[in-house]
Formats: sequence, structure tokens, C-alpha cells
Amino acid sequence: MINTEQRLLDGVAFNREGRCWEWQRSVNNSGYGHFRHLGRKTYAHRVAYLLFCGPIPGGLCVCHRCDNPKCCNPTHLFLGTHADNHADKVRKGRHQYGERRYNAKLSATQVASMRRLYARGAFGVRRLAQLFGVCRKTVFDIIGEDRWKF
Repeated sequence: MINTEQRLLDGVAFNREGRCWEWQRSVNNSGYGHFRHLGRKTYAHRVAYLLFCGPIPGGLCVCHRCDNPKCCNPTHLFLGTHADNHADKVRKGRHQYGERRYNAKLSATQVASMRRLYARGAFGVRRLAQLFGVCRKTVFDIIGEDRWKF
């Protein structure tokens, strides 16, 4: 019977030293490799961390220095909280905000127009929400700069 380490390594494509070890088998919609470990489906990079780096304390993520979700190279992996992982994403410019968000309803131009119209007193919150097709809470958040910080 093949052990866990060999099964993991059989699913990886190795590149030159120091490069990503890319998972070649099943991946989810976000590109993270699937691996069956101890009877459960888990992420391949988490199994790589367990095998080559050690235990993963509860509540911690296995994060990628290389930002490649298929990577299983243990030298590219590190432990962090969800907040650490999010901060890393923001710092590296991978955080989706504003127009770049998959579910964005407004463009930066529309947001600027909304703020201008409100500041001039041309329209109230209710009317701006109707004009731009968003809820009043969204308008409040935009004019209060809780959303869409430029």
C-alpha cells in the first residue's frame, strides 16, 4: 500500500528548485488541490504542510507565500490566522474591492457621482438609492466612506 507522502508526491509536478510544486489532480473552483487524507477530503497544501512541516494548530490556516493555490511546496507555506491570511492578500494586492469585486454593482465613476450629488444637496439618500439601483444602506455606507475608499 502506498503511504500518504507518496500519494501526495505522485499528484505533484515538480519544477526547478525553489519553485512551486503544482498539484496536478482534482482542484476546487478556487484552484486549491483536493486530497483524501484520513478518510476525508482536504486541501493538498494542508497535507503537504502536515507531512513536511508539522501539525496545524486548530483555527490556523496554511497560507501560500507564492500565492499559487495549487502549490504544495512546504517552503512556500506558512501558518497564520484568517486575519493574517486576509492581511497578506491585501498587502499583495490580491484583495478584490471596488469595481474589481465579482459582485460589484457600482463603478468608481458612479460612486464619485453619488457623493457629488449628495454633497451638493441635489438628491437625498432614498432618491440616490433609486437612481443607482442599490439599497439605502449602501448609499449611507458610500457617502459615509465606510465603503469605496479611494
